[in-house]
Amino acid sequence: MSSRLRQRMTAAIAVGVASAALLTGCVGGLGGVSGGPGHSQDAEVVEQDLEAVEGVASATVEQDEYSSGPSAQRTSIVHVALAYGYRVGDPAAAFEWLARTAWAVDDDGPTTSNLMFGFTDAGGTPIDWDWSAGAVALGLDPNDVDSLLADQGLVDVVASTVPSAWGPAPGPLPEAPTGAIVPD
Repeated sequence: MSSRLRQRMTAAIAVGVASAALLTGCVGGLGGVSGGPGHSQDAEVVEQDLEAVEGVASATVEQDEYSSGPSAQRTSIVHVALAYGYRVGDPAAAFEWLARTAWAVDDDGPTTSNLMFGFTDAGGTPIDWDWSAGAVALGLDPNDVDSLLADQGLVDVVASTVPSAWGPAPGPLPEAPTGAIVPD
């Protein structure tokens, strides 16, 4: 094989590999971290976004991955500690905001299993914030939402039950709705 033909083949293979990587999102910038608000984000960016909200003392966001048969399943967990002197004001708005925030997390790929989210006070004590009203407002049956409030301050929603209007995961990172967190 001539050196000129070998160079052309090498260049064609390199272009093919680069194109495949771009199409599958394997090149930096095409995976979890996006171009700003309204797009899916990695956990660190979501934490920073939550912590910028008035009334939030701190936030922890993570995406756990486990194997289930031939595919990986991902659970997104969003935990918000409210600052002293703040409480959940509108449970329906808070429920949808945190559920959509969990839906937007894209560290290792889209959420495919569960969305877990909730609030604690600044001291770490779980808050019972009438999450069932939020579930009903989204059209979910509260009996299908697991409450882990006593142990972890979280509720657990199966990802396959989220409203179809949200589109496929990861969804856009939502802004905090007015009234979700209010001063005491």
